[in-house]
Amino acid sequence: MSGVITIKKFLLLGGDAAFLLLSLPVTLFIAFRAEFDRQIFIDHLFPFLFIYLFILILFFITGLYDIRSFKSATSTFSTVIIIHGIGAIFGILFFYLATDPAITPKTNLALNMLVAAIFVSFWRVLFQKYLARHMRINVAIAGLNEHAKELAAIMAIRPYMGYNLTAFVRTDAMLGENVLGNVKTFFADKNLAKNLRASNIDTVITAENPHLNPALAQAFVECIPYKIRFLDLAQSYELLTGRVPISYVNQAWFLENITEHQKKIYDSLKRIADIATASVFLALSLPLWPLIALAVKWDSEGPVFYKQERVGKNKKLFWLIKFRSMIEHAESGTAIWAEEKDKRITRVGSLLRRTHLDELPQMINIIKDDISLVGPRPERIEFVRELEKQIPHYNIRHITKPGFTGWAQINFRYARTPMDTYEKFQYDLYYLKNRSLILDISILLKTVNLFFKRQ
Repeated sequence: MSGVITIKKFLLLGGDAAFLLLSLPVTLFIAFRAEFDRQIFIDHLFPFLFIYLFILILFFITGLYDIRSFKSATSTFSTVIIIHGIGAIFGILFFYLATDPAITPKTNLALNMLVAAIFVSFWRVLFQKYLARHMRINVAIAGLNEHAKELAAIMAIRPYMGYNLTAFVRTDAMLGENVLGNVKTFFADKNLAKNLRASNIDTVITAENPHLNPALAQAFVECIPYKIRFLDLAQSYELLTGRVPISYVNQAWFLENITEHQKKIYDSLKRIADIATASVFLALSLPLWPLIALAVKWDSEGPVFYKQERVGKNKKLFWLIKFRSMIEHAESGTAIWAEEKDKRITRVGSLLRRTHLDELPQMINIIKDDISLVGPRPERIEFVRELEKQIPHYNIRHITKPGFTGWAQINFRYARTPMDTYEKFQYDLYYLKNRSLILDISILLKTVNLFFKRQ
């Protein structure tokens, strides 16, 4: 099932690359007309390849390869135009600083960015409205609960993901339930395999545990000769949403999916990357620190830095360091959830938060090994005590170091309530299960996009 999304991502990337490359000869033909020849194309090819690579990286950072959350055609087109504008600026710097001065495209560069933006936008509309919708597999859901209903809704509103909900398999738990009118209903009986094959269904999502329903288990066993695949709801939910359903997992799920003993090499490499990256960030940002310190002191009374006790790996407490963005004594000894329009935030603090400059001192925490570049958000001990009572398995997030950024941070808004944290914890579970250097790099790249958002 995951193969469909992977294939679509590579197809989308391949199409973007192909249309970017196609835009170059079209541009040169328009610019040079009768003078256009093979040598002119070769002279321009390698310099422009660097620009196209830069554009593809920006596509990734801005989420244009996130099949789970495709944007509307209008939104995609505007994003593509903006990225090609940035690509033009990068091209100007590249051509005049890093390449043979004999190639000075000027008009050609602007023309190419325009042609490339039109070509890529056309390709993406074609992909999203036609190709992605036809590359689909038929799926059935056995059983019905809240998560199953959510998956059904996701499949209905995001057909480009490639999953066509064709049928529900009725179990005892579904008796009396109203299912979608345009979706077939089969019974978990001896005819189930025949009905599934007749509808070209090769994947069944089990929203109900077949071990607890002998009739359902027997019906599934009879499907084995027909090569029908069975996925439990947690696997499917994770694939389609990028998070793990808390209410569906139990102790057995953690034993099967959280493999700390296999992470020794990963942890060592990650630590090396943390120290190197944090050191670079510190070196590059140090000239800003005196300016930020002066602005903080000028705007309000109080210290420049703000230290707050947070919970780290294995629930070890540490002091998280930030530039102060709130008035002094903002909480008066009581932990308070942040609000959307928090009156405690100073004018300079508001600017620091919007640009995330208040987070820069956390590079010191990374070097001290309190946190990592990527991981679950470190929470305050007062909130942790409260959340452990309200959210099942919440303590499991402390098996790894918290992070400066993380999977939950790039996929969900800033948590201001326990309910927000409940949603974010589902993303934390996904990260704990799937964390790797590749996922960490992906998260770091997408974190760049957060600097252009208000939250």
